[in-house]
Amino acid sequence: MQFWRFYRSRLVLLVFASSMFSNVGCQSLKHSKSNQDSDASGYEASGKELTVQRSGGDWDKIVEQLAKGPLSDAEADLAFLLAEQFINQKQIEPATRLMRSVFNSHPSLVSGIELVRLVTLNGDLVEGEQIARKLQLFYGKSPEPALARSYIAQLKGSRDEAIDILGSAYRRHPKNEEVASRYISMLLEAGLKNKAKEVLMNAISGMPQSPYFILRLARLKAEEKNYKEAKNLLDRLLKINPENIEGWTLAGFIASEEKNELAAERYFREAYEKQPENDTLARYYVTQLLKQNKFQEARRLLLRLESTSDSDGALDPDLIFQLGYVLFQLDEFEEAKKRFLQLVDKATDKERMYFYAAQCEERSKNRQEALRLYSLVKGHSEIAKASNQRIIQLKIEDGNFQEVESLLQEYANSQLQKPTEDDFKFLAGSFAKMGQFIKAQSYADSGLQKFPRSVDLQYLKAAYLEHTVSRVASIAALEKMVARFPDHVQSLNHLGYTLGEANQNLEFALSLVQRAAQKDPKNGFYIDSLGWLYFKLKRLSEAEKSLLSAMQLEPNEPVIHEHLAELRLAQGDIPGALKYFESAAALFEKLPAWRIDADVEWSQAKKRIEKRIQELRKRALPMGAS
Repeated sequence: MQFWRFYRSRLVLLVFASSMFSNVGCQSLKHSKSNQDSDASGYEASGKELTVQRSGGDWDKIVEQLAKGPLSDAEADLAFLLAEQFINQKQIEPATRLMRSVFNSHPSLVSGIELVRLVTLNGDLVEGEQIARKLQLFYGKSPEPALARSYIAQLKGSRDEAIDILGSAYRRHPKNEEVASRYISMLLEAGLKNKAKEVLMNAISGMPQSPYFILRLARLKAEEKNYKEAKNLLDRLLKINPENIEGWTLAGFIASEEKNELAAERYFREAYEKQPENDTLARYYVTQLLKQNKFQEARRLLLRLESTSDSDGALDPDLIFQLGYVLFQLDEFEEAKKRFLQLVDKATDKERMYFYAAQCEERSKNRQEALRLYSLVKGHSEIAKASNQRIIQLKIEDGNFQEVESLLQEYANSQLQKPTEDDFKFLAGSFAKMGQFIKAQSYADSGLQKFPRSVDLQYLKAAYLEHTVSRVASIAALEKMVARFPDHVQSLNHLGYTLGEANQNLEFALSLVQRAAQKDPKNGFYIDSLGWLYFKLKRLSEAEKSLLSAMQLEPNEPVIHEHLAELRLAQGDIPGALKYFESAAALFEKLPAWRIDADVEWSQAKKRIEKRIQELRKRALPMGAS
């Protein structure tokens, strides 16, 4: 029996129907001593059987009489069973009275342990300890009274007393798994790790096939980062008990710590497949799939779990969130939004769910709905700040500059009491997007006064000089940036591209952009800069390869189309050049005028493209045509 599992054992004699309170008729119970004739109390004796008549309020009378005691063997058996039924119905008070009567009449180990449990549930720790001590006197060879006393000591908040009781019990019962495991747990809880390891090693030597002790030692080795020994122990454990879910799970965590993601996935899958109804194991398995970007596999698993949860209850909120995240990564924004909104009333942080749902709407180009959802994020948390930033950015993209300036002022007033570096970067970048470079420059300068070592703010200040002072000033500042911070990719690309536009130091410019592209090979703008510099250096085949790659990465960037058009023109392909110039012009047509005007590069590019299209169309006309 296990005290901490509430000793749900039954007496062998008590083989009755499961619901004595609902069946019609009568019940009988054999007893081993004498029959007692007690018609007045509701009993009828017949041979060696005791029959209980049930009608009206008889049961209340029976329970009341049994609770008074003393009881015969048969009455004690009946009282015990009735007490168990009351326990199942969570009626602790009558269960306690009956069990006390049973124990006082026939103080067995089973009834005593049950009575200890009941009185401690009622909060009477003193009586619980008295009964447990009495049991130790009556049943000194059993470890269960000591286990009961240790729990009572814990409930009293006396961990040291609990450890002393368990230590004494362990010395008397060194091969009892429950005693040893409880003792080890208490020692670890008290921070007595070395003593716990000593007991654990002794326990393993005495019980070498015990999965519990092998697993506990493997956990200790894992906590010490001694993964080799931990894995050896787990191999041993899983050979003894291949169904041990905790063993597979620990092996998964160790593999994850060692960055062996495939092994971790296998171990977590083993654990999950052995207990597929366990949501925690499902989360571990899905998390491992997500670490490897196996979104389709994660999607299939999560959707299957979601479909089966309809009959078994709602899907675990963490799994719903994981499903939303997976669907978002797979561009299934409507379905992802549905899961995030499903969590609004379940999650402790509903604002975050609104934020993720708004992200889905933003990706789906539903700007107004995205704004509405962002506006539902209230408070002063980081997620509320992020929502506020997205609202401002969306309104900038809509060209609502007057409203945006008011919002930015509110943002500055609220955030600059205790500003972060990112606050200054956001304010500077927002004004730059509206073409207000003097204000952008002032926030970059203010940020540097607060965060003088900020590389990003130094870069922004250098970049804005092109618009507030001159290109020469910007190039000089960027050259200093690159010299001091040779791995800052934005500075590398910006200086390289600017030198290319100025037709200065092209080989040096190319080396800068090559470094930026190596560090961020999926950045279409860096790849475009690389292709444009190859073009400037007349390395046309390399330029074509880079520019086509850039267009795949950023298909809606008109300047990349312009660069490809210039390349085709240099290759003598006039129809190809015209096609790309026209596609660039078409992209500009889709953009609001304010966005083009606010972006100096776009504004200049649009004028160049319009001029080129006119030139090439004229060249395509027959001689003499006007």
